[in-house]
Amino acid sequence: MKKSIATIWIMLLLSVAAFTQSNFLYADVMTRGLTNYQSYFAGPALGFESVLKNKTTIGFKAGLLFADKAYDTPGRYRLRERLLVFQPEVKFYTNETFKGFYFGLHLNYQNYDQKLRDKRDDVTLRTVVTEISNGFFGAGIDLGFMTEINSRFSFGVGASADLLFDVSIFGEGELGIGLDARFGYRF
Repeated sequence: MKKSIATIWIMLLLSVAAFTQSNFLYADVMTRGLTNYQSYFAGPALGFESVLKNKTTIGFKAGLLFADKAYDTPGRYRLRERLLVFQPEVKFYTNETFKGFYFGLHLNYQNYDQKLRDKRDDVTLRTVVTEISNGFFGAGIDLGFMTEINSRFSFGVGASADLLFDVSIFGEGELGIGLDARFGYRF
């Protein structure tokens, strides 16, 4: 089910991109904070937007974000977290496409992995690893600003908020917030 929805969205995006005259490929420094996990992630993302109509675009973004924390005694407990994000989105620009303020709506799938390493004994160097993995779906909003560097390159910043569901570890909704900075090429 998850793969078929992602496949349909990508096929729709590629078919629209084939018939439009303006597309935008970008690299994104993406951050996300998850409330119940009390984690803050940062990492790279790649995205693609295509003009759907006048000031409206559809797009897709995928990112791999990381968090790394030490607990209690430094070197004894180490928590490594990874968040994989897939996000189809629709954006509405107030000025012109890829320029000025925008607001948007998005769906997303996020896969959360956690590894807790506990060095029990420095003499034997025995390490216990506890792993947790969880996937969840959500929807959210984006607000941001894009500016042209020249006729082909653009830079932008944005903020997003997500409400995520199907969080099997906690059994309730999860709030995700984030800040993004992107640099892209328009073609």
